[in-house]
Amino acid sequence: MNYLKKMMHLKNLSYKKSNLPNVSVFYGVNEKAICVKKKSSAYISKGKIEVFCVQPEENLHYEINVREDAEIKNETNSLIFIQLGNNMLLPTKAGNLIFTIKNGIEKRITNET
Repeated sequence: MNYLKKMMHLKNLSYKKSNLPNVSVFYGVNEKAICVKKKSSAYISKGKIEVFCVQPEENLHYEINVREDAEIKNETNSLIFIQLGNNMLLPTKAGNLIFTIKNGIEKRITNET
C-alpha cells in the first residue's frame, strides 16, 4: 500500500481516547495506531513506527526504528497519525529520546537528547 493510501486508512480508523491528553488510540486485530493532536506528545516503547502528517504543501511520511522508549512530539498545526509495529503507547514519559515533527515542507525530524 502506498503511503497516501495508508495515511487515508489511518485517518479513517475509529480512534478511542487514551490516558494521555490529546492522544487517541486504535487497537485492531492486526493493527495498532495512535493519533496525536497538534502541539502534543505521545510516549511509545521501542520498535518500528510509521508517521504520517498532512501538510499544506506536501504530506509527510517517516519510517523510524525507535531503539528505546521515546517521546513523539507533534509541533505541527495538524494531526499526526502513527502506525505502531511491536510498540505500545506508554502512560508516561520514559527515557530521554525525543522525536520532533515540525511544520514546514522540509522533510526532517530532529532527535533531541
